[in-house]
Amino acid sequence: MMMARLETHQQVPVTPQERAELRELAAAHGISPGIFARALLMHAWSLLGDPDVNASIEAEKVATATRSSEAAAHAARTRWGGKP
Repeated sequence: MMMARLETHQQVPVTPQERAELRELAAAHGISPGIFARALLMHAWSLLGDPDVNASIEAEKVATATRSSEAAAHAARTRWGGKP
């Protein structure tokens, strides 16, 4: 049986610290950060429906909305001459 080809990439925003940690952990396992992230994704995917995973998803939704709102407010203030 032939394994599926991994032809498509998905970018995920992370902080510089998260990126550094991802690289360190991947190196500790002897694999690239992308393959390490894929392994984590596949594991998390298998846990969908778990209350802890769902709580993490909800927390990230809120954090993303907050970051987006803050960025939009900053852009509006900057554009219209308010305090950045």
